Amino acid sequence: MASTTDVKNYKLNHTIQVKTVKFYNFLGLSLLKKLTFPEAKFDLYFLGYDAPGAVSHGRNLWDREGLIELTHNYGTESDPNYKINNGNVEPHRGFGHTCISVDNIQAACQRIEDAGYRFQKKLTDGKMRHIAFALDPDGYWVEIIGQKPLEETEGVKETDVGTYRMNHTMIRVKDAEKSLKFYQEVMGMKLFRTHEAKEAGFNLYFLGYEGGQGGAVEGANTSGREGLLELTWNYGTEKDEAFSYHDGNKSPQGFGHICVSVDSLEKACERFEGLNVNWKKRLTDGRMKNVAFVLDPDGYWVEVVQNESEKLSPEGLALLSSSGFLIDTPTPGSLSPSDLAAKIPSYQALIVRSETKVTAALLAAGSKLKVVARAGVGVDNIDVHAATQQGIIVVNSPSGNILAAAEHTVALLLATARNVPRGDTTLKQGQWERSKLVGVEVGGKTLGIVGLGKVGLKVARMASGGLGMKVLGLDPYASPEVAKAAGVSLVGGGLDELLPQVDFLTVHTPLLASTLNMFGEGEFRKMKRSARVLNVARGGVYNEEALLKALDEGWIAGAGIDVFTQEPPREGSVPGRLARHHKVVSTPHLGASTVEAQENVSIDVCKQVVVILGGGLPTAAVNAPLILPEEYRRLQPFVKLVEKIGSLYTQHHTPTISTTARRFELIYHGDLASVSNTRPLFAALVKGLLSTISDAAGRDVNIVNATLIAKDRGIAIDEKHVSPTSSSSSASNTYASAVTLRTITDPTDPNNTNNSQIIEGYVSGNAIFISKLDRFAANFQPEGTLLILHNYDEPGKIGNVGSVLGKHGINITFMQVAGLNQEARRAVVDGPAVDTESGLKEALMILGVGGEVTGELLDELKQAEGILDVSVVRL
Repeated sequence: MASTTDVKNYKLNHTIQVKTVKFYNFLGLSLLKKLTFPEAKFDLYFLGYDAPGAVSHGRNLWDREGLIELTHNYGTESDPNYKINNGNVEPHRGFGHTCISVDNIQAACQRIEDAGYRFQKKLTDGKMRHIAFALDPDGYWVEIIGQKPLEETEGVKETDVGTYRMNHTMIRVKDAEKSLKFYQEVMGMKLFRTHEAKEAGFNLYFLGYEGGQGGAVEGANTSGREGLLELTWNYGTEKDEAFSYHDGNKSPQGFGHICVSVDSLEKACERFEGLNVNWKKRLTDGRMKNVAFVLDPDGYWVEVVQNESEKLSPEGLALLSSSGFLIDTPTPGSLSPSDLAAKIPSYQALIVRSETKVTAALLAAGSKLKVVARAGVGVDNIDVHAATQQGIIVVNSPSGNILAAAEHTVALLLATARNVPRGDTTLKQGQWERSKLVGVEVGGKTLGIVGLGKVGLKVARMASGGLGMKVLGLDPYASPEVAKAAGVSLVGGGLDELLPQVDFLTVHTPLLASTLNMFGEGEFRKMKRSARVLNVARGGVYNEEALLKALDEGWIAGAGIDVFTQEPPREGSVPGRLARHHKVVSTPHLGASTVEAQENVSIDVCKQVVVILGGGLPTAAVNAPLILPEEYRRLQPFVKLVEKIGSLYTQHHTPTISTTARRFELIYHGDLASVSNTRPLFAALVKGLLSTISDAAGRDVNIVNATLIAKDRGIAIDEKHVSPTSSSSSASNTYASAVTLRTITDPTDPNNTNNSQIIEGYVSGNAIFISKLDRFAANFQPEGTLLILHNYDEPGKIGNVGSVLGKHGINITFMQVAGLNQEARRAVVDGPAVDTESGLKEALMILGVGGEVTGELLDELKQAEGILDVSVVRL
């Protein structure tokens, strides 16, 4: 949960009506959720427009705007004397109406009339010919407005309910100044439009949150928006001390409240408290600790609930902003899939939680995208294969919520064993069912764990060490030593051996083709009738139909389920029936829902994004080798070194890259030779080799696509590990760790001595150095723009070169003369490394330069006496 609250993230979520649903379905609103409370004898229905074009389409229920909540009290439908207060009849006026906007208003009104519904005002009634008021079966007024000018739709006979929008809710207010101040300053709304009807003696004020559709400003057309609040002020009411409006909750009842969803319920309520609001119910009052009610100046109830949309903790986002990155953090849930697809071409990184679907099409649109980060463990919502094909790194946070998931598993284990939820519910209903709720002890019982990853092992340690359980584990890749240390006895005979032995079973595997429906009827039949199963991993590992049957038939005793194949489970569906089953303890995907876990995963993935965008290594890439933190710290400077070596080679030996430079040896010396995971170094070399001659099909080369790109480019790289004792290289004898790049020009030459090029380097602290360039001993840092002159070593050469550079306005930042290394010196007798006339030996002059290196400058240097070749290298 956020550590602060921002009113820009608030949403006007729903208004409340009573008794009927059918009429609103006819108007095109979809039933998004139904909550049943049989013990209190009422149900709640949440309806909203959910067509693809709707602003709130596809969002979490509490992240939507413009919902209608209908409350049905049992028995009212069969009571002919039951009536509600619609808010428009004296002396109980207050709430006025809800309003929907439609595509073609004449056709929409005709459709309503043809269906037999009544009107309070038709389009042809009265002076206002651009609005109508339909009546729902309970007598509530539903205003109908057009999204287009009346004249434009007059002859249109068709209407599409998929284009309708829940535009606003109207309430009457006594004092406009006080109410506007409350809804703007306290509730954080923005005034979008004011309509003054001075001749009629009233004003209308339309308010809403900026997260809604469009960027409407005061005076603009608001008919296409969702979730507005209309305040109606009749002139003079503020002067009458005895005057008041009916809030809908006093008898006779009708309208109940409006609802605002907030980014952080606790912090928002703290903010309201600091603004000295009048409370109907604080968070701490009563049994419901997840909802509060604020009173507006007229006594209307304003419900405050938690917005459960995807969001990252501010601590994680602060890491990105402090690293200099521009961050686009849309209002939670405000981006539809099409909106995200339109924005993603400008993104280099995309950070999501579980609700955003990162499809192949979305990834293809992200032309600059380098990394997709999932703030959590599972990546089911990301097309990892498509990301891999496009060279996009996918990272997650496998450790951030381990403790939270393990603790929740144990909580469900104990809750199912001791009937905790049923005990709590029945006691609060005034019942004392002690004899019906006899549970079982877990101490001494057998817990089976399928999947001994980090969460599974954490659960094992808690169960064996804390609860005194016997733990059996099933995981083909588990280390026997690690399992034993966690108190787990590994089972070698598969599920057939495991299932008959366990009293409790928990699964901690990813959802793959091999784990989908892993447990069906056959598996449940093998278990004890007293066994209970748990799932805090992924919906779909248990076949939900089979699990329902196992519970109904008594093959097992119970289940504790936190994840479902459909979230939230819809009423009547298999997941919905499972969630409501009397033998099931159900929770709404709470495995990682702790304050600490949310902060941990956010910080973890944001750190990785910073590293990747800076050219470093991810610590948890799901489509690349995992890099442990200690390996990361050790390899990072060598990754930089190897990339520079590759780039240096390509630029220094450009004429040979298309012919002989297709096969390389990448040799690790010294301590580096003991590193087993060198894939990042391999990728760094490919990236360096191609960085100046290829855009890698529009993508940076990385550890995801390096092998594929190398293969496509016909580049073969043989990696060799040379220990200090076996190495004859001068680098391994001089430095603790070193890297050598050697070209193989003749695969039939076992000693690789014919015309091969060599670049060698080492790391000192965090600085990288080149120690060998072909036959020349060197010691320079591969940074910036370098001029490398191959020349004969003779007096005056440096001065001549300096004069040429000075003439062209080039500044020298450093200079080094690299002579023949020891092996080369020993090999030189009368060969090409010596000028036969003067007896001068070859050397390299390596210059760091500042300024524009032109073709004219290079030509002049090449023509100078004693200069054999010149290359310019930009690193």
